[in-house]
Amino acid sequence: MQKVVDGEIDAAGVWGPFAGWVKKNGAPLTLQPVNLLEDQVVLEFDLAFGVRTNDPILKYALDFALEASREEIRAILVEFGVPLVQCSTCVVDGDLPAHGTYFDRIVDEADKRFTTVAAEEGRRIDVALADPGQVVTLEEVEADLAGGADVDDLLQRAVIASDEARIEALLARGGSIGRRSKQGTPPVITAAQSRDTDLVGFLLDRGADLEATDLAGWTLLHHAILRNHQPTVRLLAARGADLSARTPGDVTPLALAISEGKYWAAEALIQAGAPVDETFGAERLTALMVAATQYEANNRDVQIAQGPSIIELAEALRAAGAGLDVRSAHGVTAAMIAAGHNNAAMVGFLAEAGADLSIATPDGRTALDIATTIRADAAAKALRLYQKKT
Repeated sequence: MQKVVDGEIDAAGVWGPFAGWVKKNGAPLTLQPVNLLEDQVVLEFDLAFGVRTNDPILKYALDFALEASREEIRAILVEFGVPLVQCSTCVVDGDLPAHGTYFDRIVDEADKRFTTVAAEEGRRIDVALADPGQVVTLEEVEADLAGGADVDDLLQRAVIASDEARIEALLARGGSIGRRSKQGTPPVITAAQSRDTDLVGFLLDRGADLEATDLAGWTLLHHAILRNHQPTVRLLAARGADLSARTPGDVTPLALAISEGKYWAAEALIQAGAPVDETFGAERLTALMVAATQYEANNRDVQIAQGPSIIELAEALRAAGAGLDVRSAHGVTAAMIAAGHNNAAMVGFLAEAGADLSIATPDGRTALDIATTIRADAAAKALRLYQKKT
């Protein structure tokens, strides 16, 4: 930096906060943020406190302190000339254009598996590049049929290959669009299991049953949910699928998605208008009550595969009208369930959202009583912290 000031060299690459501090102290420098020079490689990073994963109360205490001191922190950073990028989720936002963090780029690419329709080249073999033995021609289909092959077995193979031309030909030759395979699934469910939204639509257009089930009674929508595939869930919802169709175990589609960690599918169901306060089972649980049993994933791979965080999903439920204080058959609320599962993060969400933490069970126990009784220390600390805050 001194050599630049003295004219010995023309430029130097330095850490942004240090460069800003030197310029703030009067050095005749022109600062050029490198993140504005490069669109592909991410050159900006978050700065955050790190706490132990089993100490969420310290996290909340730090969050509260940062929020309370936001303007003082901003003043210090400005005084020292620290360059700040635009960041709507940060305690202190800046004005430098942002390209996003490195992890955001990874997540965006991984998300496409669950949030976009598979590209044409990803759905089937490229005939131009495939070896001759890899491609089944219509002539070979005719030869197989002439040789006594079962038309429905050939149809299932065509579905697995996502070969719409073969499917069309086999349907014209008597193939059944609803016949279950040896594994117990009709063609349209096989397509959904492959996250092949276009093929699901193709088969529905040709008479496949929108409410088709496998041998165990799991519907087409249930299978799309279990594959955590938003485009297929959205397609089925748009076609009129029953968004309240229960699993063989009497679980609603939305509760199924949340309990199985299929948060992309749950988000799509909420956006499609699935009932958010519909209850199920002998306990008459709601989707938010199920969410209260779920924890934030610690593993990044799991985070990517699940979709939005469970807190984001709970916020979506709330925005869609989910009741915070709905009671189960035994008078239990989502806050009580979160306390019973020592789920401090969900306790925090419910408290911030306005849940009534003073509600008691029929035998007189509040969420804090439940947490204290079972020694759910993290939840109990969170409940006490929010009591002090209010």
